[in-house]
Amino acid sequence: WFFSSYPEVELESVKVNVAIQDFVADVVSELFFRNTQQVSKEIMFIFPVDSDTVVHTFYATMGDTRIEAMLWEKEEAQQLCKATSGMENLRYLQNQWDLWGPVFTCFLGTLPPDGEVAISLCYVQELPMQPDGAAQFCWPRDLFPRTNYIRWLFSEEEMFKNLNFSICLKSAHGVSHIAINSSHTPLQYTTPDQTSAEVSLKLPPWMEDDLNLQVYYRGSHTLSAVVERRDPKAPPGSLLGDPVVMVTLMPSIPEVEPNLDHLGEFIFLMDCSLFHDAQVPPEEVFWGGIFHTGHGHLGVRVKLLHIARYSAWLPHLSYAHPSICLQNTLLFLLKSLPLGCYFNIYTFGATFHAFYQQSVEYTQESMVNAVGRISSISPDLGGCDLLGVLRSIYSTPLIHGHARQLFIFIQRKISSEEEAVMAEVYHFRDQHRCFCFPTNRCDSFNLFQAMALETKGECVCIHSRMDMTSEVM
Repeated sequence: WFFSSYPEVELESVKVNVAIQDFVADVVSELFFRNTQQVSKEIMFIFPVDSDTVVHTFYATMGDTRIEAMLWEKEEAQQLCKATSGMENLRYLQNQWDLWGPVFTCFLGTLPPDGEVAISLCYVQELPMQPDGAAQFCWPRDLFPRTNYIRWLFSEEEMFKNLNFSICLKSAHGVSHIAINSSHTPLQYTTPDQTSAEVSLKLPPWMEDDLNLQVYYRGSHTLSAVVERRDPKAPPGSLLGDPVVMVTLMPSIPEVEPNLDHLGEFIFLMDCSLFHDAQVPPEEVFWGGIFHTGHGHLGVRVKLLHIARYSAWLPHLSYAHPSICLQNTLLFLLKSLPLGCYFNIYTFGATFHAFYQQSVEYTQESMVNAVGRISSISPDLGGCDLLGVLRSIYSTPLIHGHARQLFIFIQRKISSEEEAVMAEVYHFRDQHRCFCFPTNRCDSFNLFQAMALETKGECVCIHSRMDMTSEVM
């Protein structure tokens, strides 16, 4: 995630210490970059953060110059930004469509030829729990040194010089085992009761993937608490001046059969600009058609593999018609709905169109009717009347016992209507949830992230159309 307008500023070596206690990771990292060219380069550092990540220490050293970041309260930081001149770099960053989501950013100035910059980045992160109970920690692939696997396989000295990545695990319940998508040392327990363990990486993940570490603990479904002590240098009541307690609850909730009276209302909003390529009938995309494999999670997984398999068999369709992927996704979602729920599909561009005046019950007949209409969706590269679509949806009555959920697929900017769109969503925030899927070319990512947060939904950036179905799932 180190960003420069020139790729010649290379990450040469990293030193990372990760301390994971239950579901909290404390990361201390040192990153060393070098300008390999004979001309100076303007550089900046960008690191992705989310609501579960807090960067608390950052400084960069270039020769005799040291740049240190300071933590500010949000309102104070906004006032400082408005009062500071020379914010061209910030405006440039905001215009980069290939950056999505909240990021931690620091402009470092000019790096001279063959110059080095050492970056120290420290942050705390709450780790998500996987369905099998594991705590998951990830490290971006761009923050590993560039890998020459052939050279590293024959030179351990070169390998350990460029990569020093150690992980310490602690849990009062005991550390059971780990899973890492990278070559690593054996898990070593450092206490007799196996409540503490250590492991180190030998190589970055193969094929330059993100590092994915899953930690499994003993004694699942138990209550745990982690206390983060206050910073003695910070004044009481400030951001770091008070201690923090994180309580983890892992209840054992038995699976129950879905109640047919509470299956939900699913409304799909499709940006017609995503259909700008030639249209291909669904029967040409899915050899033998799409079949319903059953109810529940097992059926969903089988159908996902089914689609992935045919995508591999028909690469000529994938490259010739990128809009096929959106059709695949919509067809897949439509085929996966449970019988007895309600659904509707809206397409929008300069104007909008609904398949039905209001949501209809999901039956074999209504599903077949909707599938037949999908291949006839026309591209629309005009305006983006998302506001009109939302107002139309909100004007329809809620269906008792069926929670309303909106799935929004979009790649265009909302332009001057962002505040009006957000006002509509906020007004009806307790009546529905928004699941937003902007592409990485969408300039309104922050709007859709806010819509999802306000309605307790989720926002996922679609990096590639061919990955759309898996991203949505």
